[in-house]
Amino acid sequence: MFFPGNDLGGLTGREPCVTDGTVTGTLAFDIFPGSGPGYGSYMTCLAKGTCVFYGGDGKLGYEPWVTDGTAAGTRMIKDIHALPAPMTANDDVQYVVPLFDRVLFTADDGVNGQELWASDGTAAGTNMVLDLNPGSGSGYCYYKCRLGDAVLFTGYHPSSGYELWITDGTKAGTRLLKDIYANGNSYPSFLTRIGDQVFFSAYSGPAGYELWATDGTTAGTRMVADIYPGTGSSNPRYFHELAGKACFYAFDGTRGFELWTSDGTAAGTKLVKDIDPGGPSSYPSYFTELNGKLYFQATTTATGYELFETDGTSAGTKLVKDIYPGTGSGSPAYKCTQNGKLWFYATDGINGYQLWESDGTATNTYMALQAPFDLIPTYITAVGSRRIYFTGNTATSGNELNILDTTTTPYRTWMVDIFKGPNNSTPYNFTGNDYRFAVMDGSAWFRANASAFTDFQLFRSPNGGTAQAIGRRSGTTSLGVTDPRINQVMKITGRTSVANAAQLLFLGAPAGRPAALLGGFLYFDLLQPFSVIAAVGGTSMSLSYTVPNDTGLVGGRVVLQSLGIDAARFPAGTELSNGVHLVIGNTW
Repeated sequence: MFFPGNDLGGLTGREPCVTDGTVTGTLAFDIFPGSGPGYGSYMTCLAKGTCVFYGGDGKLGYEPWVTDGTAAGTRMIKDIHALPAPMTANDDVQYVVPLFDRVLFTADDGVNGQELWASDGTAAGTNMVLDLNPGSGSGYCYYKCRLGDAVLFTGYHPSSGYELWITDGTKAGTRLLKDIYANGNSYPSFLTRIGDQVFFSAYSGPAGYELWATDGTTAGTRMVADIYPGTGSSNPRYFHELAGKACFYAFDGTRGFELWTSDGTAAGTKLVKDIDPGGPSSYPSYFTELNGKLYFQATTTATGYELFETDGTSAGTKLVKDIYPGTGSGSPAYKCTQNGKLWFYATDGINGYQLWESDGTATNTYMALQAPFDLIPTYITAVGSRRIYFTGNTATSGNELNILDTTTTPYRTWMVDIFKGPNNSTPYNFTGNDYRFAVMDGSAWFRANASAFTDFQLFRSPNGGTAQAIGRRSGTTSLGVTDPRINQVMKITGRTSVANAAQLLFLGAPAGRPAALLGGFLYFDLLQPFSVIAAVGGTSMSLSYTVPNDTGLVGGRVVLQSLGIDAARFPAGTELSNGVHLVIGNTW
């Protein structure tokens, strides 16, 4: 795991760091000698096991760097914005996105403005892809979104303005995909991949900002629907996938911002439901998928912001529960899923903000914990299939790490007082903007403050036997596994929506470098022995396996992954599921 961190006392400043989960394997690389900050921003891992980041050594400004997790393997890749010594300049790296064994990013070399660059982690392999805006002007290149073997982005060219571009990371493979608004800028935004399409919002002039989609071809880049007819703008955003379709909110000029769905065709684009009838907006947002439905926050005049669900139909879109009865807002947030349940924080207006759970029914939506104080659970994270980790307040210990065991009745919960006494250790994530702890190798990872003398440090909380989803699925095929513990039953569930479905389940050693295949990645090591351990016909898979009662297995690591196959059209329609990384544990 790579992360930026400061040392105690500011002797080295903020520098790139790495850990393998041990004290001796946790290292900081002082690339900017002394107290100057080397940073380590925009950390992006390549498939070959190296990490590219934005850093500086105090001599050549802030430039792209790479590390393999060793001091010898940590180096500046290239001085993109080079100046004669002793002058320095920063190349302003932004909008970083991985593409197989390279990263694409925006950078300024001091000559061509902010343009599209690519790097494979070597100086020779780090080059400007294309000067979109020739000369010193900037092409900018933002709102990047991966689609298959290419990346879509919004770029600027003097003759077309801000429009939709596509690149495979080479100059020859970078081109204007479509000039959507020939008389000005279309400003494509909120690019989101759903299935084999990217949905986005764009301005076409006569139709305003409306719903667009592309399959990566010029002919396949089209306005899907004029949701707000005429020159008005529907301003679609918050795209999220449900059963291969896009769910989002939009404004049709009459009913406010409400829930819509689209399959990428005009006929298949429709209002799901006017949740707050008439002119008011319900603003559906913060979508989380569970059991084939989306759960989200929305507001109505009668209920305030509460928990809703949708299956993509009007009849299947409804209030789950008015958590704060009446017009007050339950404000469900920090959602995560585990074992067919949704976990989140909310308030009923009486007990303050507490940890809630829901299976999607009003009856089974309730406080999982009812603390006699305002718990305010945040960074709620499912680690494996048995435990929920979160940051919460107590009356005597301040803001600390809390762990909930969902396998006991009633739930067993305990607090870890990291900063002893009524002080706050305030555990929270350190790897990005996702409001959850990082999960790796059967542990929850976070930063917290342990004392008045140490400030925030890196912490790891081992979970024991853990099954954790890794990576993205390439289509609708998904895989879930319960925690593997010796002498216990491990349950494996999978689903797919491919036609004429069959599913294969693979088991193998974790891959240091995932292999790209079928629009996704294989997460087990193809160079090590691996097995097909099950073949199932149909769209659903449910298997049970008893882990042998052998303590020698404890700590073992394997990966499960499934393949959804359209048996009548193989290999067309074949999809890879997400991977599931298993760490085998004791019965505790």
